[in-house]
Amino acid sequence: MQRLTLSTPSQSVTPYSSLKFSSLVVLFKITLGIIFIIGSVQAQQASDTVAPEFGSQAAYSSLNKTASAKEFIAVTAHPLATQAAFAILDQGGSAVDAMVAVQTVLGLVEPQSSGLGGGAFVLYYDAKHHTLHTFDGRETAPLKASEDVFMADATTPMQFFDAVVGGRSVGTPGTVKLLWEMHKQYGKQAWADLLSPGIELADKGFTVSPRMAESVARDKSRLTHDPEAAAYFYPEGKALQAGDGLKNPAYAATLQALAKHGGNYFYQSSISQAIIDKVQNSANKGFLTQEDFDAYKVIERDARCMM
Repeated sequence: MQRLTLSTPSQSVTPYSSLKFSSLVVLFKITLGIIFIIGSVQAQQASDTVAPEFGSQAAYSSLNKTASAKEFIAVTAHPLATQAAFAILDQGGSAVDAMVAVQTVLGLVEPQSSGLGGGAFVLYYDAKHHTLHTFDGRETAPLKASEDVFMADATTPMQFFDAVVGGRSVGTPGTVKLLWEMHKQYGKQAWADLLSPGIELADKGFTVSPRMAESVARDKSRLTHDPEAAAYFYPEGKALQAGDGLKNPAYAATLQALAKHGGNYFYQSSISQAIIDKVQNSANKGFLTQEDFDAYKVIERDARCMM
């Protein structure tokens, strides 16, 4: 049996004590002996709702039931991501193939918890070789950031949302590099095919979930701070509602570019430059530069176990 655990935050935030797991994916393919678990981490207040979406009312009645399968099981934080994972595994793809599809779909349908601009950790067990691997694809602090970047003055830390909102809290993204590097090692299906579910959903549109709508309504003051975010989440000044149809052509274009050029394109192209420009021109001006993108590497480390 191979086991893979991946946790992913949607943006870089220093006060890690406030991080919560807010998404969960489990992919189990018996024929390959692979288990893949992905948990998305986001900075949230203690009162925030972090439960995953449910595909139907029937899902509630089966929460305490045990499920089994002869070939594979796919469970994610969103039904559309589960469908993407199921399709990849059903076509003979590996758990890492499914991971790529799941993460790119989640970045679209649950932007409050996932995204291409975040980072991730992976714990991967290879049963064939009886080895446990960890991969660090978490964001890294900009090279030009100082140690007192989140201090209001010499002795006082900034308030949480004063630090989070704007470019100051943004680190070098690691998620795309991690997906790309792990696919090169463990993927079976073509990279471009794995991005197709996310591209199709972004082009044709998807239904806004209750959890996403709740997050949008709750974060109005922060989401409307940026004109582009306001236009997307508050069309015509009104918050997205559960059941609304939503398209994201810009996200589709980004995935199409990655499908054509590969994951490294995210780090050395107009995509990285757009992120840098946004960070440097935002509130609480950030420090991210192309040098940070050029230097970013996914790090494999020995696993550590603690009780």
